Amino acid sequence: MAKKGKFKLLHKDLKPDNKLSAKLLELFRRVPVECSIAKIEHFFIYNFDIESAIKGLVDRCKKDIGNLYHITIESAEQPIFSGEVNPLEIPKNVKADLRQLWYRRLEDRWRIVSNIFRDCKVFKINENLYIVETLIKYEGCKYYVVKLDELAKKNIYTDDGGNKITEYKDAWRKSPVKTRKGEKKWVRILPKHPLILPEAVAVINKLTEDLIYEISNGKALMCSFSSKATKEAIKLITELRNNQEIWSIGIWHEEKIYNREIGLSEHFRLGEMCMAAIAPGYKVCDNWMETADYWKSPEGLKPFREAEWGYKGCMGLIVVENGYDVKAPYSSFLRLEEYYKWKKMFMTWGKLMGIPEKRLRTFYNL
Repeated sequence: MAKKGKFKLLHKDLKPDNKLSAKLLELFRRVPVECSIAKIEHFFIYNFDIESAIKGLVDRCKKDIGNLYHITIESAEQPIFSGEVNPLEIPKNVKADLRQLWYRRLEDRWRIVSNIFRDCKVFKINENLYIVETLIKYEGCKYYVVKLDELAKKNIYTDDGGNKITEYKDAWRKSPVKTRKGEKKWVRILPKHPLILPEAVAVINKLTEDLIYEISNGKALMCSFSSKATKEAIKLITELRNNQEIWSIGIWHEEKIYNREIGLSEHFRLGEMCMAAIAPGYKVCDNWMETADYWKSPEGLKPFREAEWGYKGCMGLIVVENGYDVKAPYSSFLRLEEYYKWKKMFMTWGKLMGIPEKRLRTFYNL
């Protein structure tokens, strides 16, 4: 059967560095126009020196497009606030109010940026690996994996079976850059774009083809990186779904890591198989195009209600302590009573953060 292992959940088992978190939040607020990844990159390039990081950001903007682009809170000519890579989607009526306040006093600008840039947390996994969480109004939580030294240059890792695994790459993974102060270290920032909830970030010790799972206080957590492990997870879900002591089941799975040749249709089908395991009678769609709407259709909802489980989907982030990371599909199931409590809290949080409801609907089905 499966291999049992200990998960480290970011917001349960690991504590942020309060000093670094406060300094990064200050940097975010002092340069409201620059995008998040650039702020975090300069924070590490300049070894947590805020003044040097700000100067580096300003110099970069001057070099790129001349003296027309002002990014600090004192010099910004327009109340523009950037998130991941683009300006935040702020409602038009709110934008109008911000413009009126922006030109009054510097204290008013500080109140505005403090309301928008809510929080930053810096988690130190080891000397060369960090995870940064940002909480920004109109955007939500975003996560960034920060690698230093050799980890920043590394893209091939070894699992516990001796298999060589090549890092999955996406369009926003920059080449490593050197720090500007102190020791010459390499820095690389790996951004995670979709809205990832704090509960969907986990750290594990090492890569493995086997299923890693943990059952504690009514919650079952599983992580798999291969089709073999995913099938083991489905078997375990089937065993746990009727256990009244289990009220939450969460699965991270990323088939494409070990099997690059797998097709997108098969990849989505594995997620569908997890749904069928928790809700017998759920139709496993053969074509991945069908999955987009089926799990919220009356036909797709019926098996969940009969099984008394609810599905909340999102993206998850798995970080391995040796430097490997993956943005993985994250399937999470809750018994209906707990599911409706979560949905209410989630929608309240979304409203507080100014996130459009249509964007939040991709996280729940009942």
